Amino acid sequence: MSNQEADVTRIAANRFRKLLAYVQASGATATKTGVKLSRSNNMSERDPKLVATVLEDFMIQSDFSGPIAVGTLAARWADVVGEEIAAHVSMGEFDAETKTLNLITDSTAWATQIRMLVPNVLQKIAEEIGSGQVLDLSVNGPKGPSWKHGKRRVPGRGPRDTYG
Repeated sequence: MSNQEADVTRIAANRFRKLLAYVQASGATATKTGVKLSRSNNMSERDPKLVATVLEDFMIQSDFSGPIAVGTLAARWADVVGEEIAAHVSMGEFDAETKTLNLITDSTAWATQIRMLVPNVLQKIAEEIGSGQVLDLSVNGPKGPSWKHGKRRVPGRGPRDTYG
């Protein structure tokens, strides 16, 4: 087993242990469809709770798992895609409805290369934050400069050139 596979296994096992400890501490009961997040009889809603427990309840019930997972991905972007790619490709906005992550590149050449690597990048993202969190990648190159400066502007298409 390589170091990367060992790291992925270790991270997954650690996340599972934390989830199991949370479920056991919350007094939840197992059902056929999953875990029912209701407190057991010996715990009242008025009993003090740990802040971490309250926040995890809120995240699970509000379904913030996608944006939080993408935030985790942003923190580990260089580890996931590699130093060379991370130097030229940055994460943009994440659309939680369509589960699309926008990537912004330094040049059009890098945009073309990343478009060819989209399946590989999606696979690495799924290994890092779980499958189903990011379903599609949108790759955008750099934006050209704006020629709209000042109070007045002449209508027309402006100068022609390629940028990037």
